[in-house]
Amino acid sequence: MKFLRFVVVFLLASVWVCGCASTTTRPLSSVPLPQYRIIPPDPNLPHEIKAFSGKWFGVWDKTLDHVLVVEEINYPHVIAIYAWGNAAKWKASKGWSRQKGQFVDGELKFSLRRPAIVIYRMQSDGSLDAIYEWIGGVARAKMIRVK
Repeated sequence: MKFLRFVVVFLLASVWVCGCASTTTRPLSSVPLPQYRIIPPDPNLPHEIKAFSGKWFGVWDKTLDHVLVVEEINYPHVIAIYAWGNAAKWKASKGWSRQKGQFVDGELKFSLRRPAIVIYRMQSDGSLDAIYEWIGGVARAKMIRVK
């Protein structure tokens, strides 16, 4: 019986470790990015705005890998790279686009070509809550800073 408990605990621990490892390597391998340069934001900007600067990773509805690189903040405007991986379920092929966005009421918003609107909200834990809205649907992601 002790051996069986050991096997179960070992398998659960293996699944947990593998899950953590794949999360940390996914943004580097599955989402294409062009060359980019993150320009430090104006030090006089409020912390709530400067905090958006950098590279972020999340997964839309546990299906599509997503990277956001906020390259430059010229408040209220932003230049960023919006990138995504492959998702057969959604018939999505990896790609990226450089976008102009802006801050509206503390949220970072982009209008994409699909047409779609993407909204990022800073959370108290330093992550971004992301919402992707298009005609007929909404997808969500929690974005974590990766650089």
